[in-house]
Amino acid sequence: MTAKGFFSRIGAAFKALNAKRKAFDQRMRRRYAPAQLAVLCCGVMAVIIVVFIFIPPYVGLSNDGSFDAVMADTGLKRLDSETYDGYFDYYERTYLIEKNEYASGSTPWLLQAAIRVAIALDSLVTGDIYFDVRALAFVYAVLYLLALFPVFRFMLSRVSYYSEGLVVGAVSVIIFGDISILARFASFSTQPLELICFLGIVGSLLDFSRDEKPYLRLSVLLVLVVALMRLNPYCALAGVVFSICFWRMFLQKRETMLKTFCVFCAVALCFVSSMGLVALQQRMTPIRQYNAMTRGVLFQAEDPVQALAEFGIEARYSVLADTYAEQNYPVVLPESGLLDEGFLNKYDPSGIWFYYLRHPGSLAGIFDVAVKAAFQTRPDFSGNYEQSLGLPPRAKEPLMTLWSNFKSQSAPKTAALYVILAAGILIVFGRKHIKMGQKAKKQQSNLLAMLAVIVIFGAVELMTVIVYSGDSEIMREAYLMSCHMDVMVMLFASETLHRLDIIRGEGEE
Repeated sequence: MTAKGFFSRIGAAFKALNAKRKAFDQRMRRRYAPAQLAVLCCGVMAVIIVVFIFIPPYVGLSNDGSFDAVMADTGLKRLDSETYDGYFDYYERTYLIEKNEYASGSTPWLLQAAIRVAIALDSLVTGDIYFDVRALAFVYAVLYLLALFPVFRFMLSRVSYYSEGLVVGAVSVIIFGDISILARFASFSTQPLELICFLGIVGSLLDFSRDEKPYLRLSVLLVLVVALMRLNPYCALAGVVFSICFWRMFLQKRETMLKTFCVFCAVALCFVSSMGLVALQQRMTPIRQYNAMTRGVLFQAEDPVQALAEFGIEARYSVLADTYAEQNYPVVLPESGLLDEGFLNKYDPSGIWFYYLRHPGSLAGIFDVAVKAAFQTRPDFSGNYEQSLGLPPRAKEPLMTLWSNFKSQSAPKTAALYVILAAGILIVFGRKHIKMGQKAKKQQSNLLAMLAVIVIFGAVELMTVIVYSGDSEIMREAYLMSCHMDVMVMLFASETLHRLDIIRGEGEE
C-alpha cells in the first residue's frame, strides 16, 4: 500500500467516526443533562476510590513525620512504635486507639474533628480498639465527591453536546481521580481537607454567580474560607481575597437584607484574615526568618549586598545567600542567637512584601520557582503500600497516574503557564454572544469576577509562603497550588470546547 493510500484510509476512518459522533449527538441532543453526567462522573470517581483505597492492595500515604503530633492529639498510636519503617517507606493502615498524655495541641480543630468522626465510625463497625485509617479515607471521599459535584456540573453545563460532555467528564475524572490526590485520603495530612475546602469554595463561587438571592451559598462560602484559613496558616489572606466577592455583591443593585449580609461576611473574613496574619507572625521562628531572607530575598537578588542594604543589614551577611537553616552543614545556626542582632531583627514580613513589590524581577523569579514545585504532586520520599506486601521501600502505585506523570514529566514547568491559564480563562469566559440579553450579561460579569478571585487566590497563597519562609517549605505547601492549577486547566478546557466547538469543528456562531 502506498503512503497516499494509507493516509486516505485514515482520513476515511476519521470521517466515518465523525459521522457516527454527529449521529450520536443528534440522538442525544434532548437528553444532555449536565447534572446527570456530573453524577455519573462522581460515580466513576467513587468506584476508583473503592478500588484503590478499600480493596487490596490498599493504597495510602506513608508518615512524613508530621503524623505523630496529629495522632497524639486525637488519641491514636502506632502498633509498633519501636520501628521506623512507617516513616516515608511504607503506608500504615491500622493504629491503636489509646489516649496520649503528650498531646501537642498543634493539630487544626477541623482535622481533629474529621479524625474523631472516623474513629467513631470505625468503632461502630468493628467494636475493637484498633483504628483503620480507611475510615478516615471514607469520610474524605464523601466530602470530596460532594465538593466536586457542583464543579463538575458547572463545567459540563458549559458544553452543548453529549460528546463534548463525555470528553470533559472523562478528563475531569483523570485529573481529579489521580492517585496523587486519592492516596492522601488515607493519611493524617491536612491536605485532603484543604483540597475539599478549596473545591467547595470554587463550587460555591461558580454556582452563586447566577443566583439572585444566594444566601445559602454565601454562607457556605464564608464557612469554607474560614475553615481553609484555619487548616493552612499560609492561607491567611484568603479572607481578604474572597471578601472581594461579597464587596462586589454589596455594590450591585441588591435588596437591603442581602447587602447587609454581604457586608457582614466581608468584614468577618477580613477580620479573620487579620487574626491569621497575627498568628502567622507568631509562627515566625528564627529558622523561618532565616529562610525567608536567605531562600527568598537573597535567593533571587542580583546583588545580595544591595538587597541587604535595603533592610539596613551589613554586607558581611551576604555569605548567607542561598543557604538553608536546616542544611547538613549550616553556616550558622539561626537559633544560636548569633544572628539576633544585626540580621534577624532588621526585617519583618511586611518589609519583604514591599521588597518584592519594588523588585518585580525578583518576585517573578521566586514565583517561578514556587510554581515549578506545584508540578511535582507525588512526593518521591513517600511510599504508597503496606510493608506486608513485600515491595521495595517507597514503592509507588503505577495506575491512575496519567495526569500527575504528565505534570511532572511533560508539562512546561514555568510560572508563564499559570499566567497563560489565568489570561485564557478570563478571555474565553469574557467573550460575549451577539444575542446575549441584559440578564445574561450580568451573570457573565458576576462569573468573570468570581473567576478572577479564584485565579488571584492561588498567586496570593503561594506568595504568602514565599514571604514567610522563602522556598524552604514550597515542596509541602505547593500542593494547594497544584490542585488550583488543575481546576484552572479544566475550566479553561471546558469553556474552550463550549466557545470554539472544537470537537464538532464548527466554530462559534
